[in-house]
Order: sequence, then C-alpha cells, then structure tokens
Amino acid sequence: MGSAYLYGLAQASLEINAVQGILIAAFIFVPMYLRDRIITVTQFIKARLGQKVSLAYVISNIALFATITLGSALFWGAYAADLVFSDYLSIIHEDRMVRISILVIGLGIFSAIYTYIGGLGAVVKTDILQFSILLIGGIVITVVIVSKLGGWAELYNKTPELMHLHLPADHQQLPWIHMFGLFLLNINYWCANQTIMQRSIAARSLREAQVGLMVGGLMKYVMAVI
Repeated sequence: MGSAYLYGLAQASLEINAVQGILIAAFIFVPMYLRDRIITVTQFIKARLGQKVSLAYVISNIALFATITLGSALFWGAYAADLVFSDYLSIIHEDRMVRISILVIGLGIFSAIYTYIGGLGAVVKTDILQFSILLIGGIVITVVIVSKLGGWAELYNKTPELMHLHLPADHQQLPWIHMFGLFLLNINYWCANQTIMQRSIAARSLREAQVGLMVGGLMKYVMAVI
C-alpha cells in the first residue's frame, strides 16, 4: 500500500504478473506434485536434484522465512495491535518497545498452538476469513475514497502521474523491465514455496487444486485494482 501511494498504479503490475506463476503452478507443478505423491517441495527437489541441493534449499528458506516473512508478520501484527489498543495494552508494560516485544512473543505462541491443534484446515479457514476482511475492507475504502473525490475522473485529474501501469525503464524503483525478473521470482514463489504450495498439495484432487489456484489468480487482479 505504501508503494502504491508513492508510485501509483504501477505497483499493481507486481500482483498482476504473479498470475503467470499461478498458471504455471496450476498446470505444470501441481500435477507433478500430486502424481508423484509429493508432500513437501523439499521432497520434490531431493528426488530431482539430490540431497545436497534439497538441504541448501531447506536452510535458505528457513532463514528467509524466519527473519523476513514470519518476523515481519509478527512485528507488524504486534505494532498494529499496540497502535490501536495502546490504552488497554499499557498494562503489559509502560515501555512501548518492550510491550511490542511481548506481543510478538505472544502472537507467535498463539499462532503455533492454533496451527498445531487445528492443522492445515484451521490455517485455510483463517486464510478465508482474512481474505474476506481484506476484500470487503478494500472495496469499501475504494468506494468511499472515490466518492469523496467526486468520481473516477477526478482520481485521474488529481494524480495523473500515478495512473500508469508501467513506468519508464530507467525508473529507480519500479521500471517496467522488472517484469522479466518477476517471471523467475514468481515461479519460485508460486511453484516452489512450501507455504504457498501446501494448500494445493493437500487438495483432495487435482481439479480442486487447480480451481483454487485459478480463483486465487482472479482475486489477484481484483486486489491489485483495489
């Protein structure tokens, strides 16, 4: 959202281009995973490329997931909770950073227990709930903001420089040529990421997995526009 505020509609190209990876996952990788009864992406890499490559993959992904994905998710969740409910959470500790640190630990423990007890089914249900909240909230905010501006035309009149889906090749942050690199990154993220693939691998049939991925791709377009 911050990037979209700074650079405009061009930020949506990252989400739109993700559909390439979703299509490749749906029609190439997921059929291979289900045919070979693959449970984890690591298992697939080990069978195709050997033990050493799979071990390197596991170590690098654990490091990235723990420090970037999981760490940032827990921190921003705790930060948002403290920002909204600071008056109530002050009983935890007077110092804000200490309070946020305690919230991070608490959220981590709660998430681990919830996932362990509920399994993948609980995770999927949480995904559906979170997606519904994001989608409805995004639509409501979009409608309210556009109506306050006076319509879609005013959005273009007030910020014409932000209404470009692709920015020049020499743009420092979001050049249009980033799409070539995104193609490879999308294959890694949507086709070889255990966090993403575990939903499809756990599907009851190939058709269900493909339908789920295709619906996800469609929603990518919707969320990108919002």
